[in-house]
Amino acid sequence: MATEEYKEMAETNIKDTLRSSAFTLREKQIFFEKKWKKEHRFNLVIGMIVMIAIIVAGYYFDTEFILLGAIAGAMFCIYEHNRMKIYVEENAFDGMNKQ
Repeated sequence: MATEEYKEMAETNIKDTLRSSAFTLREKQIFFEKKWKKEHRFNLVIGMIVMIAIIVAGYYFDTEFILLGAIAGAMFCIYEHNRMKIYVEENAFDGMNKQ
């Protein structure tokens, strides 16, 4: 079985198990938040390293990069948080909103 097929089957099994389980909605949300964070850990670390590098460059060169780094860091955090919440909604609610 190919890696993609294996991942797809595993995802299907997780969804089927959660649908038929006795977990509450909050427990499902927590599970999928942790799962998303584990899968996207590399992106989060790289993003934060870039933001810190921009701020350090601004401090070193005495320019407006400090402000730029702070704004970019805030925007990055908001963007990633929204991506996580979209993922959680798509998976924890079992597609109830899809028609």
